[in-house]
Amino acid sequence: MTAGHLLSDHWSFMKRARNTTQKENRRETIMESALQLVEAGNYHDISMSKVARAAGLAKGTLYLYFETKEELFLAIFSEMFEVFFAELNHELNQMEHQTIEELANFTGSFISSRPLLMRFMTLSHTVLEQNTKAEAIIAFKQATLANTAKTGANLERLLPFIPQGQGAAVVLTVNALILGAQQLTHPSPNVKEILEMHPELRPFNLNTETFLTHLIKTHLQGLESKTL
Repeated sequence: MTAGHLLSDHWSFMKRARNTTQKENRRETIMESALQLVEAGNYHDISMSKVARAAGLAKGTLYLYFETKEELFLAIFSEMFEVFFAELNHELNQMEHQTIEELANFTGSFISSRPLLMRFMTLSHTVLEQNTKAEAIIAFKQATLANTAKTGANLERLLPFIPQGQGAAVVLTVNALILGAQQLTHPSPNVKEILEMHPELRPFNLNTETFLTHLIKTHLQGLESKTL
């Protein structure tokens, strides 16, 4: 994970955050402070007290905006995911017919260049949605569903072997591949050190972009083979 990639993720988030009203300024300050903390460290080491100190606010003030730590970070992820889909669909809208290899290479590069987003994606289902009020989860799911439909329609246009109406299912499968790739290519620090010390374990030392691209390409080829 490079500093450049983190800055890219952060910049995408802030492009959306800047378009807020005065009323939302404090909420955005809290989210910005929390984002800076997670960029610099581990989500699980961050407390609401740390976020409050970083934002220059009393801890109780945070709870006026977010009932839990998970709700706070789900709000951040929701903003980032919205920007991600907007940028992704913008790129896909510019494309004409693509080969499987071309689209897999593009997708693998586009996603892996956003490591912070990938980290949030792995937290979303297992952590962030576990202690968040229902209305926040529903809003997040509804926005994701709408964005998935748009991306799915683009995939159907670019890859004619994907049946009409099935593009969204392909997007969800790719999402699952992203989660798997993130987990396998980012081992814990102690495991990473072991892998570097033992050349025979090199097959476990995976590059995120290369591995993700391979997974996407294989999946799309499997879908195409069913239509032949």
